[in-house]
Amino acid sequence: MLLFKLIKKHWSQFLSLLVFVITLHFFVSPTYIFSATSSVVINEVAWSGTTASDSDEWIELYNPTASAIDITGWTLTATDGAPAITLSGTVPAEGYFLLERSDDNTIKDIAADQIYTGALGNGGESLELKNASSVVVDTVNTDGDVWSAGTSSPVQSMERVDPLADDSDSNWATNDGVTINGTDAGDNVVLGTPKAANSAISSNPTPTEELTPTPTDEPTPTPTGEPSATLSVVVNEVAWGGTTFSADDEWIELYNTTSSSVDLTDWTLKATDGTPDITLAGSIPANGYFLLERGDDAISDVVADQIYSGALGNGGESLELRNSNSDLVDTANNDGGTWPAGDSGERKSMERVDPLLSDTDENWATNDGITINGKDSGDSAIMGTPKESNSTSGESPTPTPTEELTPTPTDEPIPTEAVTPTPTIEPSPVPQSFVIGYLGFGSRAKVCTLNFRVLHIGFFQVYVPKVTCQSLH
Repeated sequence: MLLFKLIKKHWSQFLSLLVFVITLHFFVSPTYIFSATSSVVINEVAWSGTTASDSDEWIELYNPTASAIDITGWTLTATDGAPAITLSGTVPAEGYFLLERSDDNTIKDIAADQIYTGALGNGGESLELKNASSVVVDTVNTDGDVWSAGTSSPVQSMERVDPLADDSDSNWATNDGVTINGTDAGDNVVLGTPKAANSAISSNPTPTEELTPTPTDEPTPTPTGEPSATLSVVVNEVAWGGTTFSADDEWIELYNTTSSSVDLTDWTLKATDGTPDITLAGSIPANGYFLLERGDDAISDVVADQIYSGALGNGGESLELRNSNSDLVDTANNDGGTWPAGDSGERKSMERVDPLLSDTDENWATNDGITINGKDSGDSAIMGTPKESNSTSGESPTPTPTEELTPTPTDEPIPTEAVTPTPTIEPSPVPQSFVIGYLGFGSRAKVCTLNFRVLHIGFFQVYVPKVTCQSLH
């Protein structure tokens, strides 16, 4: 009872103390863990290093918020004590912060935001990201068991699937080996996405509207395997009939359907009969093209990205595109029958209708002969669209504007002003006289009558009342 009276008497002080204790518990206690959506997250961990060196480990942080976050004084520490990194710098809004171990040559063509020391254990360990107040902001592999994802052979990174979801084994995946970024110290491709959107999700930094592919039948299974479900780079156009100048001047175009460049080094494009057999080199830009020409001047005014040798059979054959891990990425004419499109007589190319859909006969069409690009070695028009949108893609060519003739104005007859007739006012009937009453009695009695007199004022008639009285005797 005494305690109740004290609380009642000092209620405002008690309430302030209670609020202080609750605040202290949530924002000072180092064991309180924020939701991953509130701040910076650990987004990618290359715990197995790179192809050049297993010591070339790297870690990527990601800021999912709309504001830059200063991480000076923050720490990223493994529970076994190594690495133990005190961070410095700022993570931009919806941007990345790259940490490379030992030197900035781990990923030679992407600048690190910070260099650190200390190896990650390949058998697995837990990482904790804490802010400057030692509050745990995010974790990786919180159970400290084997890594949830990533591989050491081939050397593929562990990527966070959803940066807005908390750390759990199901929220990590291994890089797919197709959506990649950067080269290591030995000029090998990095099988990860440092400072780029993870392959494990559709988009990381800025959400964009995605095209939903219309479901189609998958390619008929063949002993060589199925293409990857993610059609990152596709065979987009095949000029198996050559050009008007020469049937030997064949060319092939690849297209990158993603919003990031893709390194094609050591990828292969090969016909199932063994010719051509092309080992690719170079990169294909985001939403861009990669042109392969058989011979130097197959297309005289469009620069080839790579020259190859080996003829395509006009009767038809199958092409397979594989990444550097020999995974099948895409096919063209996968059944090996006659080409589903193209024309050797008019030298029209075979164009992919929808680059987001798999290889089927229905997804190929012959160039329409109108939407074209480039010249061959004989200066004839290429009946195809090398390094341009296909004529069958649904994008109509922009018509050349023609000058429109402005009609010469002819003299119109000047309308004559209509004469408005002067209104005439019909005279209203003059009101009748009215007897309004009798006045007086006997010999003095009178009858009074109300009469109206008409006055004309302009177009108007005004009735002026007049009262007259007459004696009854």
